Amino acid sequence: MVFFPNFRSLMHKNMMLLALLIADLIFGLIIVLSKDNNAKGGLAMNILEAIFDTAYLALIITFGVMLIQRSPSKGGYRVVGAAAVVLGVGDCFHLLPRLYFMFFPSGIAFVFANWGNLANALALTVFYVLLFYFWRRRTRTYNTYLDIGVWALVTARLVLCILPQNAWGSASMPLMWTVLRNIPLLLLCVLLIVLFAKTRKISDKLWYFSILIGVSILIHSAVVLFSDTVSSLELLMLLKPFIYVWIAIACFKRMQAENKFPF
Repeated sequence: MVFFPNFRSLMHKNMMLLALLIADLIFGLIIVLSKDNNAKGGLAMNILEAIFDTAYLALIITFGVMLIQRSPSKGGYRVVGAAAVVLGVGDCFHLLPRLYFMFFPSGIAFVFANWGNLANALALTVFYVLLFYFWRRRTRTYNTYLDIGVWALVTARLVLCILPQNAWGSASMPLMWTVLRNIPLLLLCVLLIVLFAKTRKISDKLWYFSILIGVSILIHSAVVLFSDTVSSLELLMLLKPFIYVWIAIACFKRMQAENKFPF
């Protein structure tokens, strides 16, 4: 009943992030349209995409390190910092070889970029697990059955990711295994959505992480299922890095407000 007024207030308090979101959408639209009409300007678009990816990696790792270094003992922000750094480093294994392949096409760079997808999958899993521990630390909720459920999903996800049937490193990966390994991740994210949404009852300022996680996993699922048939879904994928950076920056700002220290 009071979701929309709260959400409007949230948007007013994050105008900088909203501006970044709009810029991200425009930038992504340019990249996608240019790839659909790639007769000219391929190099320019590769440069723009390289700038986008480099900026994402720099932001997520930088804010992750700052959260780790400046986080006090309370609040659990050091956990989010670790999550951001792990995700950024994991994405490096995929994005950096991919960027190299864009400018200097070679078989080895292509193989490294595809194997980087495995590193990204593992890093993304760790990211969401650490978000769970951030929620647990922040709400001071300790539930053995909840922990068992989370680790059961994580174990299933990791086992499914490392099986050879995924064909990591190949030009095309089996859709069935792509779907299978993402089911535990989807269930973990649904659990996090519910848990963070419930923090509104205790007036937690970061309750809206439930929205960000929901949008992120919705995009992830859409790309997994339909990216081969709908090329424009690449535009949605550009929103995921924005969401991860938003989470890191939001935690940093909240840490500043709670501990009253300058940037």
